[in-house]
Amino acid sequence: MGRRILVVDDDESVCCTIKLILSQDQHEVTTTTSSQEGFSLYQAGQYDLVITEYRLARWRGDALATAIRRLKPNQRILMMTGYAEYLPKAGDLSGVVDHIMSKPFDLQEFRDTICRLTTTAASDVKGQIAA
Repeated sequence: MGRRILVVDDDESVCCTIKLILSQDQHEVTTTTSSQEGFSLYQAGQYDLVITEYRLARWRGDALATAIRRLKPNQRILMMTGYAEYLPKAGDLSGVVDHIMSKPFDLQEFRDTICRLTTTAASDVKGQIAA
């Protein structure tokens, strides 16, 4: 069963690639390259999962995730980054995101993570952060 997924990444090619992958898996995907637009889209819609890059212009991904969690504390959020060295310690993000994935990512690991995050209650995935 397809899920509604919001993807926020400042690299348009990453947005397109993720949308292609997730669309093949029957998910309905909305993408944006702006954290502020991502927050506006989130406020206007209902999403089963939010995927955000950590290093975004204006708001970083953790700030976006925090703002989203203020609106909906149980929202499932996957953070992706090609800059793992810039991330705070994983424990610092445990209440903000459900999972951290490094880019580039393994396609099967990505699909497995999406499946787990969209089929498991948000409270059940806490503490499963892996960088």
